[in-house]
Amino acid sequence: MKKQYKPKKGVLVYLMLSGFLAYFFVRWHFSDHDFPHILGSSSFLLFPCAYLVFYILNTTYWIQDRTFFYRSGFMKGEVDVDSIKSIDVGITRWVGERAALATRGILIKYNRYDDLFVAPMNTEELVRDLLALNPGIHVNQAARA
Repeated sequence: MKKQYKPKKGVLVYLMLSGFLAYFFVRWHFSDHDFPHILGSSSFLLFPCAYLVFYILNTTYWIQDRTFFYRSGFMKGEVDVDSIKSIDVGITRWVGERAALATRGILIKYNRYDDLFVAPMNTEELVRDLLALNPGIHVNQAARA
């Protein structure tokens, strides 16, 4: 059985996307050139904007059988639920393997040195489902500052 979890989308992602779109609109509105010329001269911003849209639309998490799968942008992978050692809930991670669009997610520690940061919309539901499959997982709640 496959159970999917929607990703939480942070404000920073939407601010970056709206900044790109505002740049194109302002440049088009206040320029004497036509839109294809502006689009061509601003193509260096078009690729990050397209990647950001792809990143927003492509991020998803799901559990199938006893495996946790994640996909975010061009990054995808799977984690065997039995190999998960601990979960840190409510933290923010800016570096490392980060399959998330927002802050305040969960850090899944598995195998010996591997970890993965994800930010599902409903963190408690994902943690509860992982604990149902592997009751040996240690759950650590992060203190909110």
